This record gives sequence, C-alpha cells and structure tokens, in this order.
Amino acid sequence: MLLDKWQAISECPLPKIVVVNSVDNDNEDTFSRIDLQTSDALVIKPEGGEQIKYRGNVKYYDRTYSLNIEYRTLHSRQRVRNAWRMMRRIVFSNIWQLFPDYQLIRLINYQESTNTDLKIWRAVVKINLESAGVSIETLLGG
Repeated sequence: MLLDKWQAISECPLPKIVVVNSVDNDNEDTFSRIDLQTSDALVIKPEGGEQIKYRGNVKYYDRTYSLNIEYRTLHSRQRVRNAWRMMRRIVFSNIWQLFPDYQLIRLINYQESTNTDLKIWRAVVKINLESAGVSIETLLGG
C-alpha cells in the first residue's frame, strides 16, 4: 500500500522499501546492502513482539506493537522531512487498510541525524500501534 499511495516527485522520489521481519536483524546490515546512490532507503522493522496487557477483567486486554521506521538519503535533510511528511500522510490516512487489527497509531519518537563524513541524512521514527479493550475471544479465536 505504501508503494501504491506514494506520490513520487522530484523533492521526494519513491525510496527502496525494505520490511525486516526479524527483530534480531541489524539495521546497519540491511542498509549496507542498499545502494543510496541509486535511491533513498526506507526500512521498516518491528521493535519486538506484540505486547498484551490484561485489564482487571480477564475478558478484555490491550494490545501494543512497536515499529521503527528509518529513512536514509544522500541528498538533503529537506528530503528526509519531505519523505516523513509523505509517510505520515499515507499511514495515518490509511490506518484501517494497513493495520486492520489496531485502533490507534501513536508517534513515540522522531529523531534526525547526519553523518557528515559520508553526507548521509537519516530519520528514525518509532511508532506504537495500539488497541484497547479488545475482547479475549478474538485472541482465542472463539
């Protein structure tokens, strides 16, 4: 869906998107295989498994799933900000299609950094997907 909704313009072209399914995979290892000379890179990685917190009543629980989204480019800090704006527009307006089992996207952290020796601009975004008051019957499949 991210590829379909991305509006590629000169200030924000379509990046190479990599979804890492393993929590143990190192982001640096993933980025070392992506050539930033040909395109920008966007890596989406889970921070851990889904967290389930039971409420006082055992019939309901709260679910939380954390994701790290990292974007790198060789062009400029403005391109990083344009890409974040594009991702935010796509993700927050299509929450029900992208994450059908969650009710809320909570932005936890946004951090920009620059490697001046290599001239790489980077943004790391941590988001939590949350659902509150989910019936235990949905977890058990009953």
